[in-house]
Amino acid sequence: IWGMIGDAVPNSNWSVDADMKFVNNGDGNWILKTNLNKGEFKFRKNHDWGTNLGGSNGTLKLGGDNIKLTEAGNYTISMNPTTLTYTIVKN
Repeated sequence: IWGMIGDAVPNSNWSVDADMKFVNNGDGNWILKTNLNKGEFKFRKNHDWGTNLGGSNGTLKLGGDNIKLTEAGNYTISMNPTTLTYTIVKN
């Protein structure tokens, strides 16, 4: 299970993950369509800080920086833990 955690994730407050859904199309992407707050977030595996991904400009790294979201709204977030990439699209 991969999820998003952080103050950008409603009701998370860096303590509760919003679970992402695996897309079974051979690409290895995890996706979540949700409302987000202005703030920061990271991706983490199995609700545990042992494996967390952060970064910037669509590139992730293990233990990377928090990802900053500058505007609240409804977004589709896609993350690939194999290619270490992510996208953020405002809906």
